[in-house]
Amino acid sequence: MSPASARKREEEPGGHDEEEDETTTKSKKRTLVVVNEDSGGLDPELATKLPRRHQIKTDEDFLLKSGCARIHPANQFQHGCLHDMVCPENYQPSKKKMPKVPAKKYPFELDTFQEQSVLCLERQESVLVSAHTSAGKTVVAEYAIAMAKRDGQRVVYTSPLKALSNQKYRELKEEFSDVGLMTGDTVINPNASCLVMTTEVLRSMLYKGGEVTREVGWVIYDEIHYMRDKERGVVWEESIVLLPDTVKYVFLSATIPNAREFSEWVCKVHDIPCHIVYTDFRPTPLEHYIYPSGGDGIFLIVDKTSAFKEDNFLKAISIANEKGAEVAQARTAARKASEMNGGDGTQAKLAQNTDVFKIIKMIVDRNYDPVIVFAFNKGECESFANALHKVDLCDENEKEMIDAIYWNAMDALSESDKKLPQVASMPNLLRRGLGVHHSGLLPILKEVIEILFQEGLIKVLFATETMSVGLNMPARTCVFASPRKFDGTGFRWITSGEYTQMSGRAGRRGKDDRGLVVLMVDEKMDAPTAKDMLRGRSDPLDSAFHVSYATLLNLMRVEGAEPEDMIMNSFAQFQNMRRVPQLEAKVALLEKKRDEIKIEHEEQVNEYVKLRDGLDALTSERRAITNLPTHSVPFLQPGRLVRVCVDAPGSSLFSSSDTEALTRMTVDADDQYDDEVRNPLSFDETLLRKSVEDGNDSVWGVIVHFEKVGSKKHSKHQKYLVDVLVKCAEKLKLSDADRETLKLNDPVFSLLNSSERHSLLQCEENRVVDELPAVEFRVVRVPLEQLDCMSSIRVYLPKDLYPIEARTRCGASIREVLKRFEERSKEERERKEQKEEEEEDEIVIPMLDAEKDMKVTDKAYAKTVQKIQMLSKMMQDHGFKTSENAIERLRKHVEKRRLEYLVKHAKKEVTVASGMIKADVLKRMRRVLRRLGYVSEDGVVTQKGRCACELAGADELVATELIFNGTFKALPLHMLVATVSCLVWKEKTGGKGGKDVNGKKQGMNVSEDVFSAHSNVKDAARKVFKQQLECKLKVDVEDSIERLRWDLMEVMLAWCKGNTFSEIMKMTEAFEGSIVRAIRRIEELMRQLASACKVIGESDLEKKFLDACELVKRDIVFTPSLFV
Repeated sequence: MSPASARKREEEPGGHDEEEDETTTKSKKRTLVVVNEDSGGLDPELATKLPRRHQIKTDEDFLLKSGCARIHPANQFQHGCLHDMVCPENYQPSKKKMPKVPAKKYPFELDTFQEQSVLCLERQESVLVSAHTSAGKTVVAEYAIAMAKRDGQRVVYTSPLKALSNQKYRELKEEFSDVGLMTGDTVINPNASCLVMTTEVLRSMLYKGGEVTREVGWVIYDEIHYMRDKERGVVWEESIVLLPDTVKYVFLSATIPNAREFSEWVCKVHDIPCHIVYTDFRPTPLEHYIYPSGGDGIFLIVDKTSAFKEDNFLKAISIANEKGAEVAQARTAARKASEMNGGDGTQAKLAQNTDVFKIIKMIVDRNYDPVIVFAFNKGECESFANALHKVDLCDENEKEMIDAIYWNAMDALSESDKKLPQVASMPNLLRRGLGVHHSGLLPILKEVIEILFQEGLIKVLFATETMSVGLNMPARTCVFASPRKFDGTGFRWITSGEYTQMSGRAGRRGKDDRGLVVLMVDEKMDAPTAKDMLRGRSDPLDSAFHVSYATLLNLMRVEGAEPEDMIMNSFAQFQNMRRVPQLEAKVALLEKKRDEIKIEHEEQVNEYVKLRDGLDALTSERRAITNLPTHSVPFLQPGRLVRVCVDAPGSSLFSSSDTEALTRMTVDADDQYDDEVRNPLSFDETLLRKSVEDGNDSVWGVIVHFEKVGSKKHSKHQKYLVDVLVKCAEKLKLSDADRETLKLNDPVFSLLNSSERHSLLQCEENRVVDELPAVEFRVVRVPLEQLDCMSSIRVYLPKDLYPIEARTRCGASIREVLKRFEERSKEERERKEQKEEEEEDEIVIPMLDAEKDMKVTDKAYAKTVQKIQMLSKMMQDHGFKTSENAIERLRKHVEKRRLEYLVKHAKKEVTVASGMIKADVLKRMRRVLRRLGYVSEDGVVTQKGRCACELAGADELVATELIFNGTFKALPLHMLVATVSCLVWKEKTGGKGGKDVNGKKQGMNVSEDVFSAHSNVKDAARKVFKQQLECKLKVDVEDSIERLRWDLMEVMLAWCKGNTFSEIMKMTEAFEGSIVRAIRRIEELMRQLASACKVIGESDLEKKFLDACELVKRDIVFTPSLFV
């Protein structure tokens, strides 16, 4: 049931959509909850909970199940909301009520969720407001500020981004005069009663114990759902834990299903009540459409009442599958042609640009602009905008206004900066009503574009997803250029939460009767994925807590503070502890299921499977020898027939590593384990019999290509990867639990035949080389160690395997070879039977002989082969194979062993969840700090430790080592700045479609001084990372060192010597905005380094860093924000 239909049922009890409720009501009356003064002190309202057995489909359903009450609107023109309250033990309800004269009056009537939030604030109690983008959460924040001002309290407003802080500062400054701003590079009126700052600044102030933190009465966290960010989310968590218990909170968040869990954590940490006010109401309803790639129209999938149009959805996906395959082949051909001709891949983007053009034209023709087109990389934004070079959407008056606003803003720049390509070319785009918005733009250009878009002068804006975070830039229509994004490790579908956050930009309150969202899909997207994206729940607010060395040192330095306290009070620890009862119930259930399984003559079955375990282990040992590069690489020619081992080599079915691997399994908040146990793999009897007879664990394929990967400087880190054409069946229906079990070398997995095992593991886990739709034969990349054996036979391999037909023909060749040798082997068996000769191990395909062909001379190999033959013989002669009900007994054994291992895993989870998280990591980190001299043996923070406490803009240990080993002190000023850039710059590619910068552009020479300085940085880093590795922390030493890139060193040298920004941009392929951001971060880090030097009494080095800061602070890089 959708949120809208749920509301309709509550507000219109006599409606026609009540079938489910009526049925439930017959068996059980609905529960009415009265929210009164004793239970929460709010206005007495009737609130209706969903029936207990109601199926959870939406965030609203989830919150109702967790205990939220429905608050009905005051009149038919408003919308209700959900309310809940978490309070500590011995809580005394507040007697305060809404004053006759509110702290702030609004020229409009507040929505129900806003009224409810204001009531909570007037009771001087914290509140979490969870609502969609543009719902009006800012009203609550403004009221909190007005109330704090009335009561003589200071208030802090935090936001995740500097750009958002600047914009909020401007908005609040217009509303409240006494407002200050504190970001990493800007400080305005720090003594104001209302301070806007980034969350990092607040955390830093808390660690240093500033005056502001002692005086603050309210803290407003905007975009609190940012706490789940993997890198920066820990900052929110630490700051909430560190704030005094006297502080009250306003948390503003997008819709999150576990809002109550978060409020319970806040209540536990600070022993204060915390309210939850939730609404899924959108002031402007949304309509969701799908545009199938290559199609001619869009399909309405979800209407503004949240009704899902199944027929339209199936039509759209059908067209996407039909047309998308053609588009994909066209893109592949264009890409290959471009690569052969040395092009930049522009032609490969033609089809996608055409689709975007069609959608934009339709939107503009029907007056559905302004529109935001979301793309997931900077290059795509630029490409789409440039593809519309003939589009002009502005009249002459609008062009004049755009010119006036743009050039007035650019007056802050020098004449040379005004000639920058990005600055000079942007007006041509803007004057036609088009714009781009991404991190590669100069900050001043982004701000101008934001202003122009808000004024309605930009009709079509191509933007990355960062624009969905907080910035006040609503549109009428949103378009998703692709449903996939790169998350740093690989491409994945955007989550339902990400889709909801970005699509929330559609629909302007008070201007549009509806907002439109268009999702472009191609043949890669299946129906379940699309449905989950469009109708799924929001992403839960899960902790991303981790301990940094700076955090550890700061806590060790403060008297009375302990790192363990921070961890025990973290949201991650809280979430872990909440799982204990759930996990204990799971253990009991698993044990019950296991004990219910009775196997006849169980010892015999155990004996047989034990032989199989031993055989697997010996086979892995054999592979480890034959697959050594010295033996196998000479035979990795294209076309060679090979057998690919489907399970991971080198691991017995039940080795100790399995237990560690099992810890990766997670428990869903809804505890779906009943389904996991109830729906095990369904085995075909012939499949089990085949497994008993031959124990197949590999699949035949043909070598396509191989390559060596890893650093050439460090050969021990190198490995070989082999591309093999194999048959894949991707239609098997498995639950997530089944798939997870198979990954872990469960006995279930060992008893599947080769084709099943291949499709379950390889096609799910390995990289597929091509981008074509699902076919029988695919090219799969596997490590060399995963080749079971190699045949002496080679088959013809087409040069181009992109076309489906080519792979199908090659697959037919494989089948023909296997068929011929199978017939020959059959004839040989019949001949031996007639002559009553003893059968030998049959060899279907002629294989390379390890000793004769591959020159394996290791004595261990011969011993291993001998043991394999012995165990194979024992399995062949074992009485279990011919015993009665062997298949059924084996089935029970498989299930029992599966449950046994899940019991062990669940018990381990109970133990882990019951204790302190990160305990081992914390112990090892302390060992690192002792060995490197940051703390004494008694745990007292030393000079090096106090120095590291000041650093938050880079790796604190590496930067501190560079201070103490004299590297920074010996460098001249220009080279000092260049060296600091190594600690900041992280980008690997130029970004404009150019090649990897990797320290220099083609033809640019790197000086010996630069090389020497960078070597010193790497040496200091190697010392730190090796110490971490020795203390058993997970760190890849060489990879971590490679991340200390020297790409910007020559650029920063030129900047420090006075070169203009346009001149340094010629030295790099990076975007202008990326360079500006990097230089600002370098300047911020140097100020932190100066503070660190001051702490340890290095006044000369402190002055040196401050002088370096002044050296880089000039021109367009440090142009003030237009919002300040």
